[in-house]
Amino acid sequence: MSDGSLKTVQDLLKDGVGGGSGGTAVFNTPGVTSWLVPAGVTQVTVEMWGGGGNGAPGASNRGGGGGGGGGYVKAIVNLPFGTSSLSVQVGSASLDSILGSNLVVARHGGSGSGLSGGAGGTVSLGTGATSIFQFPGVAGSVGTSAFGTGCGDAGFYTQPGNGGDGGASYTPSTGGKGFVHPTCSVGPDIQVTDGTLGGGGGGAGQASSVFGNGGTGKIIITYFGGGSGGGTRAVTFAGYTSQIYNGDLGGVVGANNKCNSEFAGSHICTAIDIERLALTNQIPSKPNYFEAFVFDIHSDNCVGFTMGNTNANYGETLYYQANGNYILKLAGICGARYPITCCK
Repeated sequence: MSDGSLKTVQDLLKDGVGGGSGGTAVFNTPGVTSWLVPAGVTQVTVEMWGGGGNGAPGASNRGGGGGGGGGYVKAIVNLPFGTSSLSVQVGSASLDSILGSNLVVARHGGSGSGLSGGAGGTVSLGTGATSIFQFPGVAGSVGTSAFGTGCGDAGFYTQPGNGGDGGASYTPSTGGKGFVHPTCSVGPDIQVTDGTLGGGGGGAGQASSVFGNGGTGKIIITYFGGGSGGGTRAVTFAGYTSQIYNGDLGGVVGANNKCNSEFAGSHICTAIDIERLALTNQIPSKPNYFEAFVFDIHSDNCVGFTMGNTNANYGETLYYQANGNYILKLAGICGARYPITCCK
């Protein structure tokens, strides 16, 4: 490079960030197993759902609360040097989903207890893990108590104790349905259902012990660059945000959420994404001197996108030069305001 503050796409190619055929490993059976890391893989993307909590049983005068949904996270993980295998723990109603030695954790939702719904599961990340998206599970809803007088000859309560619905994890998870009595009307009871993919189970009805089970967790590991072959990860350019921001984007998670709010399913583009977009000619033309934030592990990134009121820290930007060429510029001013470059 002729200018130490600029990194061209050609420089990225020289850095050898591409290559390798890559692959995906999917784990959806609760319990602990081991994943053998392919030779040459030093970074993975992981998507994790914690298990959903179970619904609560009913009692003589009430229904049970629904189970909470498990936490959800999608993260990039830089593997510790020399990593040849990773433990993988898939969650259940009583087990958290965990990658490695707490590199990434998606906790299970709480089970319903009495009338109360279970709490939603949370997420945590260890050293070397950067969140793309993360969402706590939704809490299970509260069951109801029985009260009132009989309802004709049938003798039903005017409001029997119904079970609460289970909370959901992140899409495509669903929470289970709680028991609902027809309440003095003709028709079948609505039965309890289980949660799916980290969703909490529905609560049981009054005087019933039949509650919904929480959905099991799941872990998906995607890796690039290992082994032989010249394949690269597919990346799609989503667009530049219409809003402009200084370097305080609310962290990487905040940057991703800002992209996702304008382009569903997108995240802030990484330097590697820009390289791959360039290889497939997806980067659109823009006016000279146009500039937009990107994420690069080799950059200060405005102190992890938390600093926006000083010129002393720098963030990386995709920058269009006077000749119309675009480059990765390592000296974007964090106090200035730019759109965000978003990818899928």
